[in-house]
Amino acid sequence: MNTLIRAIGGAAFLVGTIYLASIGALTLLWEPRAPGALVPRAGATEAGHRPDSFADVVDAVRPAVVSIDAVPSSRRHGRGRAHATGRGESAGSGLVLEANGYVVTNDHLLGNSGRITVRTADRQEYDARVVGRDPLADLALLKIEAGRPLPFARLGDSDRVRVGDWVLAVGNPLGLEQSVTVGIVSGKHRVIGEGPDDDFIQTDALTNPGSSGGPLVNVHGEVVGIHNIGFGEGGEPTGIGLAIPVNLVKAIVPQLKATGRVSRGWLGIKSGRATSQPRKSVARPPTEGAVVTDVSRKGPGAQAGLQVGDVIAAVEGKVVRTEEELARMVAGHPARREVALTVLRGGQTLAVKVKLGELPVRQDRGHGHARAAQGI
Repeated sequence: MNTLIRAIGGAAFLVGTIYLASIGALTLLWEPRAPGALVPRAGATEAGHRPDSFADVVDAVRPAVVSIDAVPSSRRHGRGRAHATGRGESAGSGLVLEANGYVVTNDHLLGNSGRITVRTADRQEYDARVVGRDPLADLALLKIEAGRPLPFARLGDSDRVRVGDWVLAVGNPLGLEQSVTVGIVSGKHRVIGEGPDDDFIQTDALTNPGSSGGPLVNVHGEVVGIHNIGFGEGGEPTGIGLAIPVNLVKAIVPQLKATGRVSRGWLGIKSGRATSQPRKSVARPPTEGAVVTDVSRKGPGAQAGLQVGDVIAAVEGKVVRTEEELARMVAGHPARREVALTVLRGGQTLAVKVKLGELPVRQDRGHGHARAAQGI
């Protein structure tokens, strides 16, 4: 009998120990930042844990989200459609980047506007000045004079975003200001043929017309993207939204501040996947890189000696995995910059220096926005 009692007591002790340990482990996923506020510890979300509420994240970012009204608006029905207010205006979203009133939004929201109004989260309205526009990346930088420091967003690192991460979309869908939806990152590096900056983050956080220009936010309250495109027939949501990675925004905004435009490098070639290159063209077909399929006769690549069949394996020492990566790398350097290419040709590795031209941009009348000319 005593043996039985001792066995039951030991089992109860073991269960209690396991229970307390589990509670302790759960507690360690969160740490207090201030009374009544919790922030996830690093790694908590990555481990797949979902918080009971995203309210603290929303409170951290929503004061920096603004509404954009443009009068008159050139209504666009392709990329990132604006919401029509019925007053001859287009309404979309934007994000305060700095306390002194710099605001980033989508370029397509501005259209051919004569007047742009920014309405902050506290319902104050300000006339906005256009600092710079980049139709190719569909980004625009505005400046408002609020006469006071404005709440501004904290930018994260979009390269660290992982498929499956929780994210929140904040914006003004259908004119419903300061709306929040939640979802996950559904995919990365999405390419839809808009140009060399195609590198979208895909999310199923619900967006609607008017969400364009608003932030995509991680569970740490950091902005990881700017909403740009929602797919659907007749404006109906589909659960597929694309956002511009915030690291691209970080690269473009300083250029818009300095010159009002963005200069992108151009090689004057067309390229394809290196793995599709015929075996006879190279000693061993590479699994990475971009093969040159065409060279513009008077382009920078031709002047540097690039040939059809060359495989571009690296730009400035950075490995090229695909032709889309090559396009982004080249466009990431300004025109007239000399860059070093690593080129594979006939079993040899060559170092080729090219002085880049400027990427031509054409207006796509069918879509109502700019597109890069064909080629890199």
